Amino acid sequence: MSVLVEMTTTEVVEDFKDPGAVQRDGIIAGGIILIVGICGLTANLTAIRIIKTVPSLRNCFGNLLLLHATGEAGIMIIFIFWAAPISFFQLEISQTFYGLKIGYFGLFLWFVCLYVQLFKSINRLMAIASPISYRIIFADKNSKYVILAVIFLCLLHSILYFFPECDFYFDADNHIWTFAPTNCGEIMSYYIDFLFCNSFMGVILVIDGITFIFIQRGKKLINKKNKREIQFFMQACATSFVYVLELASFHLVWRLTSDPWLLFCSTSLAWELCHVIDG
Repeated sequence: MSVLVEMTTTEVVEDFKDPGAVQRDGIIAGGIILIVGICGLTANLTAIRIIKTVPSLRNCFGNLLLLHATGEAGIMIIFIFWAAPISFFQLEISQTFYGLKIGYFGLFLWFVCLYVQLFKSINRLMAIASPISYRIIFADKNSKYVILAVIFLCLLHSILYFFPECDFYFDADNHIWTFAPTNCGEIMSYYIDFLFCNSFMGVILVIDGITFIFIQRGKKLINKKNKREIQFFMQACATSFVYVLELASFHLVWRLTSDPWLLFCSTSLAWELCHVIDG
């Protein structure tokens, strides 16, 4: 996730000149991040517990759900134990060695969530459109390979962010996650984080749309068990829309306003809420 690489810090923090206001806003922003983060972590830990205890989810799809919930829980932990304290205490540690590594790890977890969404969509489509191929490719014995493939793709994607001046960190002054204001930061922000991720989600929505068509064609054969699965499918589709809205909020709202709180709500808070709702 990234934002504001085209705006200077001075432009964003004009309303934070008063030291008292800086401290007050930091406490408010940190408190909001903390509360929302705790809610999100609780929701995702609950999801992990449920996934592990439901017999019907002891398969490849269940493992994908488990990886997704784990990735989202990891993002919530970063918000709770890193972003919230930095805002609350106005700590100048975001751009330290460890601060940048935490930023990279946050991006990696974000990509885990995205790639799991893709594999879940493919899983659902094959289960309905080609059951025989589904049983072969997503067999329980292949589950670990599917999970490893997701993690490998995420690691491969994350390598892009290790180039010089492509740093990603939490800005204590503005309470937002942002790339460094460099050429590389701008490229990563717009082309990779915005265009690529939105195109990625577009592919997922197309796959889900095709799955929905197959579901509609077989509507007469649907029993009560399948109806529950369809409801689950619709919830999964809603998750994809939430991701698209979050990306749009993160990258477009700041172009329309310079209000610090609108920027905070449309970026950091939007990213956090995305994983709370998804959890």
